[in-house]
This record gives sequence, C-alpha cells and structure tokens, in this order.
Amino acid sequence: SSNTSTNKAHHRRSAPRPQKPGNAYYHIIQRTTFDNEELATPPEICLNHTVGLERRKYSYHSHYRKSTDTYGLRDPNNKIMGGKSNMRKRKNKEKSEVPDRKEEKDKKAGASAQSTTLEVGLPEEESLKQTFLRHPLVRVAPFVLLPYIIYNLTYVVRLRQPELVTTATLGMISLRPFQANEDPRQVLILGPEIPENRFVSVGMASPLQLEIVHEAFDTQNYFCRDGTVSWYQMMRFAEPLTEKSPNREVIFDAWKELCITRNHSVIELFHPREYRSSECRSYDKWSKCWTNECLNLVKELWACESDQERKCPQEFAKTLHQVKHPLRTLETLNATICPHPALKDSFFKVVRGLFPNRDWSTLPCLDAMAWYTVDFHQTLIRLQDSGMVDASFQIETTSPCEVAALAGFSDESEVLYPPNIAKVARLCRDDDVDTGNPDALSSGTFQKVKEKNEGKVHGLAQVSMNDFNDKRLAKGFKSLIEALGYSEGGSEFSKVM
Repeated sequence: SSNTSTNKAHHRRSAPRPQKPGNAYYHIIQRTTFDNEELATPPEICLNHTVGLERRKYSYHSHYRKSTDTYGLRDPNNKIMGGKSNMRKRKNKEKSEVPDRKEEKDKKAGASAQSTTLEVGLPEEESLKQTFLRHPLVRVAPFVLLPYIIYNLTYVVRLRQPELVTTATLGMISLRPFQANEDPRQVLILGPEIPENRFVSVGMASPLQLEIVHEAFDTQNYFCRDGTVSWYQMMRFAEPLTEKSPNREVIFDAWKELCITRNHSVIELFHPREYRSSECRSYDKWSKCWTNECLNLVKELWACESDQERKCPQEFAKTLHQVKHPLRTLETLNATICPHPALKDSFFKVVRGLFPNRDWSTLPCLDAMAWYTVDFHQTLIRLQDSGMVDASFQIETTSPCEVAALAGFSDESEVLYPPNIAKVARLCRDDDVDTGNPDALSSGTFQKVKEKNEGKVHGLAQVSMNDFNDKRLAKGFKSLIEALGYSEGGSEFSKVM
C-alpha cells in the first residue's frame, strides 16, 4: 500500500524522480527524462534486477507508457520513437507516401503510362469555367428560366405570330389569326365595381373558353381578342372636353389623378401598357414617358363615344351593362372604399371627372357612394335607350351562356370570329339544364362563380333605404332599384333586361 501511494504521487509529477542504479527501472527513466541527449544505443531494460519486480509490475508498465507518451524516446538515428504528437507526425508522413487514388485509377485504365504521385497539400487548380458551372445559381437557373421562356413563347407565338405553327405543322394545327389592337372585338362589359367585374371576366373566359379579360386591351400581349370587362372604359361616355366646357378644371383633375398623381393601387390598374405597345421601357413602373403616354391615351378615350366626329382606339361589336342590386353594390363600395381615405380621394377625383355635375366634396361617404351608383347606372340606362348600349344583365340571375348570347357569340350575323359559335354552342348545350347540375353553364350564375372563387362575403354592413337622410337621394335610389328590375329588399329579380 505504501508503494502504491508512492507511485501515484510519482505519476502526478511533471518529471519522474531520479532512481538508484539498483532499481529495475533505472535505465528507462534515465533515457526518457533526459530527452535532449543524443544516445548512441537504444534504451535497454535491465530485467536482471528482480528486487520488487513482481510487486511493481503494474507500476512498471503504467510508468513506461506515461513516460514514453509524454517525453518520447529516440532511436540510434536520433529519430523520435514515441509521444502522441510525434506519433501523429509519423502517421501523416506514412499517409503522404501513399499514391494518389486518382493516379492509381489512371494506371489501371492505361490512360497514363508514367504517373507520378502528386504533392500533398497542393489542391488542384480549377478553371474559370469549372468555377462558373459549379455555382448554385447556374445549376438552378435552367429550372427557373425554362418555364419562363416557354411562357413568353406562348404569348409570342399564339398572339403575335400564329402562322408559324401553321407553317411548321403543314396546316395540321391552325391557331387563331393575328388580331391587331385596332381591329374590332366582340364585347365590352361595363360595371360599377372593380371586384365584380373581375369575376364576370373569369366567368366568361374559363367555362366558355373565350378570350375575355379584366381591364386589358392589348391583343399582342393579352388574351383579350374576344372582349374586356372594364370600369375605366366608362370614360368613353363622359362629357366631352372643349375650350368652353364649364367642367374643364374638374375633368383635368381626373386626368391628373389617372396619369400624374396616381395615389392608390386601384388607380394604378389604369396603365397604358394594358392598352397598346409603347416605346416606354416596360420594366419601369412609372416614368415621364409613361405619363405622356397615359395623357395621350386618356385624350383619345375620353368621350370618344359621345363625340360623333371621333373614333375610339378600340371598337366593340356589342356593349353590355352589368348590374347588381344597388343596395348590395352600395354595401360593397361602402366597405371597400370609405374606410380608406387615400383610396376614397383618388376614386372620387376620377368620379368627379366622369360625373362633373355634382359637388362630391361636400357629401358624406355613404351618400357619395349612393349618388355614384345612381349616376353610373342611370347614364348607361340612357345610353341603352339611345342604342349606344345593347343590353344589360343581372349577375345574380344570369348565366355565362346567356351573356354570350347577348354578346353575339351565338349569332352568325353578329359574331366576329366564327369558330366561337360552335364552341359556345357545344359548351352551352341545352341538356345541361335537364341534368339538374347546379354548376352547369346554362344554370350557373356569375354570383356562383364569385362564391366558388372567393367564398361568400360576410361582415358587410347592411344598408337599407332608411339610411338615407337626403330625401332626394332616397327617391333617386328607389327609382334606380325599380329601373334595374329589383325590389327594395333584393329578393325579387327579373332575368335579363
């Protein structure tokens, strides 16, 4: 026990204690302690001294490992034999002497008869091409660019150069002929609400496979060759701007809001790039070039239908009036525009230009929206009486097939693109009604299209005739409800007007 405690204390020292020559471990300790001496002979272990050998056998081995690991031994060539750090150096040297695996593979393949071992630690240099091809963006680019290129080629081929497909397929595939922006289209649908207009365009385009879109007129970049659903095209029927016009300043303010100020995203829907090609840079959201282009476009569109001496940039065979119950329209406008001052100001700057004979700035928002609804619909009702608007339809009760018939897609004498007749007839066949399918084109309505895409709208503040404090407004709103074929409660409808 005394020897064991002595050995443990000895191990904790930084250097072994000097031993006597009679000790069996004398030679080892002398060799390991004085590491800086150059020894001519390898270390020897004197095993003849057997005094205490059995008792110290465990201590001998543990001390030998500790001393060699800590200090290291030297062979006759003065090379390090032991030590953890020295052993790592020797292993690294042995690894460096192993031939490169790539060179061995080349030898087996017979590609190189004389191959040499590459120096360790010198990485293989990469060319600029290899570095470029290994970049992550270069590897991902084909998966992003290829769909984008195909998408743009679809527009280029189908809208601008459809004859390429006909020529390449020797007439087996015939696409719709090219249509310029100046060529007439089938139908223009006018509505007072921008969200409702969008669902009407979806209801006409998707089920009937017609090229009808929302607020776009450029036939070289949009599939709008059959028509458009629009709110801004109401300016075609606005008051003409003349030098003696009493509402000249109000109309100029509307032009300024459309083309210069543009304070809200709803106003930004009106953009010249949606109407025709331009020399302005398409990637610029807005610039002086686009401002000038916008002013020129508004000047061409404004009152182009009202002025008999002018011609509108786009001509339509049919013009339809889209209506919804005025109280439900008022609820939507009150919920979407009145809570947002910026949208309200921008919206009414344009409305003042369209209907300048009313002082909009002094009206509460609900009353202003009610008067706007009355003026919008009453203007189109008068135009329908004069023959400038062909028909009107209620989105709650009218199906896309019925609107297609009103637009002339089913009449050979009115249709502009004859293949649309067979397509609409096939999709709107009469047996859809007999099947009782509520989603059938002949029985479905635009209200169902909206609910299918958006869901039923909840949370709108209910508006009734009792909310109008202005008796003149209440009388005008009631007359509008009756003129459009509704009841005050909104439960009774007529089909098509």
